[in-house]
Amino acid sequence: MTGCRLQIAQAADLPELFEMRCAALASASQSPSLPVSPASLQRAFAAGFVAGEWWLVLRPDGQRIGWLAWHDQARERHLQHFYLLPAWQSQGIGGRLLHQLCAEAGRRGLDVVLSVLHGSRAGAFYRRAGFIQDGGAPGETWYRFTAHSAAPL
Repeated sequence: MTGCRLQIAQAADLPELFEMRCAALASASQSPSLPVSPASLQRAFAAGFVAGEWWLVLRPDGQRIGWLAWHDQARERHLQHFYLLPAWQSQGIGGRLLHQLCAEAGRRGLDVVLSVLHGSRAGAFYRRAGFIQDGGAPGETWYRFTAHSAAPL
């Protein structure tokens, strides 16, 4: 897998995952501008943790360079988080990880669905990978990659 491997994240990893998320969002000019304290953001973030659904992205030497989270439900794989540290972005790593995730979901007959904040560069990344816009809500756009689509990237 891209020279990288996935490792199940543990609750003890949450502070590092939060920092990686903040770094990735800041590099994409999507910093949260919510009127809440950093501590309350961290508590809300930690409350969403589900053991076995959050994965660290590791380089072959074990260096942690990002993380992702998904869960399968009915006929869909919900990709809830996908972050790489800025130094590792734009090198094809994310595209290869996404390709593997979609291919594996496709073998199970699952569509991959996700949402992206309006104005995020992530929307273009997912469209290049073969995702199509599939609705939205205030502040976000929903995307879908169907199990019957050609493999992304």
